Amino acid sequence: ATNADIEHVGVQRLAVHGHDGLARSLVPAHTLGDGDTVFALTTGEVATEPHDLTTLGLMAMLTVERAVVRSVELAEGLAGVPSAREWREGSDKRG
Repeated sequence: ATNADIEHVGVQRLAVHGHDGLARSLVPAHTLGDGDTVFALTTGEVATEPHDLTTLGLMAMLTVERAVVRSVELAEGLAGVPSAREWREGSDKRG
């Protein structure tokens, strides 16, 4: 979400850039069965220039990428399946 005053097409572009953040943090990404979905929205409160969309797109991509990585780092195991952190810690103990 942003407070930038951008048109509908620009908001769609932000969602596309957010999807790029998924591709930078997940492999494989954008497969037919994974359901990857990114939503973008704006409150339209702050006037922007057309070139600001490039910066906003980069920020969207980096924000999604960081969110995915952070969620993996902070996740806990479930139903006997270890999280990435738990698996890594177990690997360190096994040598």
